[in-house]
Amino acid sequence: MVRDTKKKLVYALWPILAWGQRPVVPHMQVISTLDGTPMLEAGLPAASRPYLGLLLQDQKAESGEARCLVFVLRPGPVREALGTGARGSFILLSANGREIHTSAEFRQFMEGVSAGSEVRLRFLRTSPKPETETSLAVRVATWADWAAPIDFAHPPRVRLAPEQVVPAGAGPTSFERFMEEQFSRHRLDSAVAATRKHILGAMEANYSPNILSRVAYGFYRPTRLAELQTIITDPLVSAVDRHKDNPLSAAQPLLAEAAKNLDVRFTAAQQERIDIANPRQALRDAAGMVGRAHTHLDRAFSQLDSAARKNLHSYARGLLEPDRFGEQPVVRARQASMAIDYGSLLAAADALVAWSAPDGPPQQQKVPLAAIPSELKSAVKGDILAAERIDGGWFVYGGFGSNEYDMSLIDVVIDPAGDDIYRYPGNARPSVQLILDWAGNDRYLGENGAAGPASGLLGVSVLIDRAGEDRYSGGNLSCGGGLMGVGLLMDLGGNDSYQAVEWSLAHFLRHYRCSGG
Repeated sequence: MVRDTKKKLVYALWPILAWGQRPVVPHMQVISTLDGTPMLEAGLPAASRPYLGLLLQDQKAESGEARCLVFVLRPGPVREALGTGARGSFILLSANGREIHTSAEFRQFMEGVSAGSEVRLRFLRTSPKPETETSLAVRVATWADWAAPIDFAHPPRVRLAPEQVVPAGAGPTSFERFMEEQFSRHRLDSAVAATRKHILGAMEANYSPNILSRVAYGFYRPTRLAELQTIITDPLVSAVDRHKDNPLSAAQPLLAEAAKNLDVRFTAAQQERIDIANPRQALRDAAGMVGRAHTHLDRAFSQLDSAARKNLHSYARGLLEPDRFGEQPVVRARQASMAIDYGSLLAAADALVAWSAPDGPPQQQKVPLAAIPSELKSAVKGDILAAERIDGGWFVYGGFGSNEYDMSLIDVVIDPAGDDIYRYPGNARPSVQLILDWAGNDRYLGENGAAGPASGLLGVSVLIDRAGEDRYSGGNLSCGGGLMGVGLLMDLGGNDSYQAVEWSLAHFLRHYRCSGG
């Protein structure tokens, strides 16, 4: 729960899992233990090579007999077949009745099988105790079926040198000088040098398409994280300060800073005008922005066919649950993350904030009420000033009293006043959604554990509330959360509260107090 006791400006934007590079030819992953014992992952070098998901290590039993430890059980057919029993330690004993004592023997076995065939594996489960034998019949997959972004090498030619992320400056920082003095004083120079080499090696070995330059910088220059923080946060604060007279206009520069964090680019849209004083015209103006956002959104997912994009909606939520990372649908979502154009995602969000409203809402006595269309009877309660069906979506201009909206069915709401309720009864909602609420003590409620306000799942959701004592709540991915999408929440005034669960974000630019979830 977060409460802000002063008038404030709230920005929340978070395209999570937004990495945005193209997949390239997979590399051979070389893995060793700390003592140099070689390990082998069967099926890694080629996309079509048979794959089971076993990372193996050669070791010796107490008797001196060679045996093959399952060092890591990666997402794959074996882990999927074991299900909840995948936790624990395993020794691979045999494959199709052939005894296996070394990783080399298993590699030789895998060279004789083909994807789609069935193999019988026998394991000794050594923990938890007591030891038990487990037999499995599994269907051989290909490496391409289960590869995650980290399995794809990022070519050195597209990597940024650390000094391109944060300029190195004239010499060591005061912190670096202090640390070097302490290392020398306590004779830790060689140990620190070895640690730095290990960190750098880990970075280089796993520089995958979804690694961000500013994240990588932390590995290259671990003693300069303060400088990294400065180049990330200072532009956000200065953007808000520059736009104090019109806080809404800070949204575009903030999205531009988000693009820098995500190693992508987009061209900011030209400012449009919304005629807020004319309800029907305001909805048509908003429809133009929504249409442009859809164009950018389609471009963002253009590398995915319609079936993959449809499946991604259900698969992607598994990314919010670490226990599901080994499931094939979640692997599919991780693979799809490399095919998304995140610059276009940010451009879609930019299209919804690139506008100005010189005039406020109309005076109450000058605008007649409109009838609620029969299709919206269950989704809208209270008086409204206009409702339009445009390009298959519903656009509603609320009344001056209290309204209640079912946001699973409405693309755009502009509401001039009143203590309103915006409900999110489930996770289903339009892929592009905009709310502009001018005044009132409003509630934005994600119900039954559903993602709540400003939740961008494979889409864009922008919520702008200009005034009032408001309350925002929801489950995972609420209050400006985005998953392969963008959620942007801007609250321009009032003492408000925010409550969400995990994978949710709100960045408050005034004094605040935070507790709970």
